[in-house]
Amino acid sequence: MKILGLFVGPKGQVIFDNECIRPAHNLLAHVETRDHLEEMEWRIAGGHGFMGGNRETGKRLTLPLDEIELVLVPAGVVDEFDTIVNGLAARQKPKRVPAVIPFPDKLPE
Repeated sequence: MKILGLFVGPKGQVIFDNECIRPAHNLLAHVETRDHLEEMEWRIAGGHGFMGGNRETGKRLTLPLDEIELVLVPAGVVDEFDTIVNGLAARQKPKRVPAVIPFPDKLPE
């Protein structure tokens, strides 16, 4: 993809055009796989601003507890997060409350 963004300028210099990479960044900014269980970041909602342009920081997406399968946290804070999740459940009244568990080596089936 980077090769597709290389051009020769009027003085023979190499010019980089990032337009071919932008769609990949737009996709990857919203994708997470189960292989990254210990990654300490959230995917970015809205404009990520990686290649310039609009950056929407602080934007939140609503995610009801019914949509959450598990809450994975470091082993030392399970009780703290369990309290937070139960507080949210008391307000949201979900059909099912997600379990709060320490980061596993493998996700439960």
